[in-house]
Amino acid sequence: METIRAAPTSRVPEWLGLGASALLLLILTLPFIGQQGLWFDEIFSVETARTWPAMLDVFARYENNMALYYILLWGWMAFGDGEFTVRLLSVVFGLMTIPVVHAIARQLFTSR
Repeated sequence: METIRAAPTSRVPEWLGLGASALLLLILTLPFIGQQGLWFDEIFSVETARTWPAMLDVFARYENNMALYYILLWGWMAFGDGEFTVRLLSVVFGLMTIPVVHAIARQLFTSR
């Protein structure tokens, strides 16, 4: 009877794949995020995050599920409120999702 052997494990460190994914994200997004004008929803977000009274009014009336985003955007706009800077916050969140998705995939697809 033949013995079945497990497939050899990869010799590439996990951090290298994560780094390559992050680099790919940056290559595909950074050159283009400042080229188009702001869309209506982005303008709305920037104007809402600009002042606390406007933000509180929006929370109370319309978008209380977006409160954390507007607060983070308000703090982020200390770096500027141009197209590139405003959209860079989303790129940062995109970068932060890479290790989270990796950890979830490892939990789901690793044999025990």
